[in-house]
Amino acid sequence: MEIRIRQVSKSYGEKEVWRDLNLAISPGSSTALMGASGCGKTTLLRMMMRLEEPDRGSIEGVPQRISAVFQEDRLCPGFTAAENIEMVMQTHNREELLGHLTRLGLGDSLDKPVETLSGGMKRRVAIARAYLAPSEMIFLDEPLKGLDEDTKASVIAWMQEQRQGRTVLLVTHDRGEAGRLAEQILELDAPAHSAGACS
Repeated sequence: MEIRIRQVSKSYGEKEVWRDLNLAISPGSSTALMGASGCGKTTLLRMMMRLEEPDRGSIEGVPQRISAVFQEDRLCPGFTAAENIEMVMQTHNREELLGHLTRLGLGDSLDKPVETLSGGMKRRVAIARAYLAPSEMIFLDEPLKGLDEDTKASVIAWMQEQRQGRTVLLVTHDRGEAGRLAEQILELDAPAHSAGACS
């Protein structure tokens, strides 16, 4: 089912973020949202994830089963890397999980509390959790921030393999990331009252 955003407006006090936004996203597509900081990209994701309500308009067609990488890692700090991921997996196959984390450079950190991991390692645990959850749509809000270029390349390759036909909506400031992870780029106009598609 196509995701339809119709006449959506959103303000915070005197600050208008969106006005009469109309947007359609095809199921199974991967789309990157790009634009200046503060133009409303994260707000749009939060409304689509039902974490915030638009002031006016409607958002229809977002699947019930979603997963996300937020700008913050949002991990359970006292839990291990494995436990943070296992809590969202349908089946708890430790060998399979070890294989995924090894691909992401985290094989030696499977049973370490995430609070002891570096920022880049926590980021990869958050990405693994989102992709290994049984979701129909994945929301990614600057998922690769803090990763060096070599690590980023290997993580992107893993993300592409694990997408498995799911709808992906990505927020990024990096056009290279957008080009590798998305089939379509939507440029959001400042002050974010409209969106235009480009390839």
